[in-house]
Amino acid sequence: MGIERFLYKVSATFCLGVAIGCFFAMISGYFSVWFIPVFLLGSILAGFVFLSLGGKFLDGEKQVWRLNDKRGNKFKTVIYSIFPLLLLTGGFLLPYKITGNLDGLYSTVRHLPKTLIGQNIGNFELPEFERAYNRAAKFIGDRKVETLIFYKSFTHISAEAPGKNGKLRMTDIKGNNASSFGSVYDPSDANTLFTMQEVFLPMFKKVIADVARKYKLRKVMYVGISRDIRWGRSYPDGSPDHSRHLDIRVVFNGGDHTLKYDAKTGVCIEDRRY
Repeated sequence: MGIERFLYKVSATFCLGVAIGCFFAMISGYFSVWFIPVFLLGSILAGFVFLSLGGKFLDGEKQVWRLNDKRGNKFKTVIYSIFPLLLLTGGFLLPYKITGNLDGLYSTVRHLPKTLIGQNIGNFELPEFERAYNRAAKFIGDRKVETLIFYKSFTHISAEAPGKNGKLRMTDIKGNNASSFGSVYDPSDANTLFTMQEVFLPMFKKVIADVARKYKLRKVMYVGISRDIRWGRSYPDGSPDHSRHLDIRVVFNGGDHTLKYDAKTGVCIEDRRY
């Protein structure tokens, strides 16, 4: 009975840690939507099993604790106290390890004080932005892109679907989890597409640093890049310039203030308020 009681305690504690870890990893966006019903059904089933077996072992567990207390075996009491915490922690970290998001958990914990006071800027902190940019570049590879938008907590991409040249599909990347959704569609204009070879991380950093000098980054809704027409501009001869340029756009919360930067130079070319 001692071995069975020990295995029950180990399994229950570890599974509880896994369930808690899965819950927080899920609300952080590190699992796909399909995982939600799996998580709910699995939690209900595991809870039913452990509660059914619990009565068989809890009385024996109480007797062991009373016996240890009478014998004054403080060392064993400490071990019995620490070991479940280690199992709980290991179970909690497992979902993050499986999804490759231990760094995301670290970032969440590191930014928790700022989050609590509403000062967390997420991906707009330069080290975090570099990680988000590298994840997006790795996911896109050599495929063509229509839009690439960095929000505080995730990255939105509209790029060619794998194996379908010219056909786009939307994807959100949160941490190391990429979730594609919707059906494939045609771009509004093939001339709007670009590749990651045309996009440079130093220019993004330059833009974010420039915005940080003038505004509060926590008020930025997103930083995106696309190939657009610079409306209202003309050639030297006075004719309208309808050519497309790769620009970095910074949009503030509410969408009533937009900055536009030349993606090749990082120079602000437009400051528009609506």
